[in-house]
Amino acid sequence: TILDIVNLYRSTGRNVDEVLAIFLTIELLKVIEAIHNIGIMHGDLKPDNCMLRLENCEVGTYKRNGGNNWSKKGIKLIDFGRSIDMSLFPPNIRFKSHWKTDNQDCPEMRNDQLWTYQADYYGVAGIIHSMLYGSFIETVLVNGKYKISNPMKRYWHHELWNPLFDILINSADYGNLPITNKLKEERERLESWLEVNGSSLNGIIRDIETGLK
Repeated sequence: TILDIVNLYRSTGRNVDEVLAIFLTIELLKVIEAIHNIGIMHGDLKPDNCMLRLENCEVGTYKRNGGNNWSKKGIKLIDFGRSIDMSLFPPNIRFKSHWKTDNQDCPEMRNDQLWTYQADYYGVAGIIHSMLYGSFIETVLVNGKYKISNPMKRYWHHELWNPLFDILINSADYGNLPITNKLKEERERLESWLEVNGSSLNGIIRDIETGLK
């Protein structure tokens, strides 16, 4: 799982390589797009519910279309026990939480507000945060918008992460939910970057496969 990757890096005193975090984020966004497009909300997105899909094969230079065997590497979601089939409800349905919340729940849940797909988007933000920081996500409200509490490392690619985190933790600000097309744009930006700058990714994947064995 992604949690296993986070723990593997943590055992060496590091956080997940940014290039690998970008690749896994792309793959996770693909899966989220797919389930949201058919009206399924997962409801319990976290690192240990993201299984790695690593078929036994060598990969070449990263290709967004799955070429060079990249179609055989990715993410598979598990544990749909809290998922919701949105097609069973009237259009524009909203939910309200009746349980004790914590920082792993989206702000709408924590603030006793109505929510739907925000739960999944915030879950994706939490998974990305765990890879980059090695810790659970925490957010603060600044001028009416939520931001992650931890500052980003100077050498990370802020131009990729800042817009994505903003969309994921403030998703209701970006139009009617689900905002699949908006997140698709962000995924494609990540893919474009990785095709140009991902020369180290195939070696990292080999190391991960060896380390997890």
